[in-house]
Amino acid sequence: APSAVGAARRPPAHGSGSGGGGSGQEFAHLYVFTAEKGGMAGCDKELQQKVIYELSQGSRHFEHARQQDAKVDRRIEQMLAAVRTAPREQRAAAAQTAEQMLRAAEAQRDCSRWCCVVDMDMFYAAVEIRDQPSLADKPVAVGGLGMISTANYVARRYGVRSAMPGFIAQELCRRQGVELRFVRPDFTKYTAEAE
Repeated sequence: APSAVGAARRPPAHGSGSGGGGSGQEFAHLYVFTAEKGGMAGCDKELQQKVIYELSQGSRHFEHARQQDAKVDRRIEQMLAAVRTAPREQRAAAAQTAEQMLRAAEAQRDCSRWCCVVDMDMFYAAVEIRDQPSLADKPVAVGGLGMISTANYVARRYGVRSAMPGFIAQELCRRQGVELRFVRPDFTKYTAEAE
């Protein structure tokens, strides 16, 4: 039976256009900035991966991602082979040990304290939108073609997020019929506002 890892690495359904010589090979390390962030629910993941694949081909980043994925695939296969060849008694003992560790951890869990995590990922964009209210309903990214520091929630609906190269974000928006607005970062302003 195919593993979940194998299923995650199947090629996406790329068209026969400029997607890469027909291979359409998906590289998990290439898509590190496609993980969902707040506001990205419902964005077109297939388009996001297709644009990243097409615009990254031939780059050192693309080759590095391919090599990293091959290394991970080899390691996974080694681990799966070790599990397949382990005697049944050894697998049962390992499962029992894991269950004991889980019960011990659960017994020590303390739910008497609560933590609140405040997501400030859109802070820079919020400051810029405050200063330029006309941007409020438009896809906005703080950064440039090289890299995005953050994006507003309108841009996230189109698959744009922080830590994404701006040229990829711009193309994602273009293919969906909208224009991504870039705002140059102003760290002095953000620092003053944060204080």
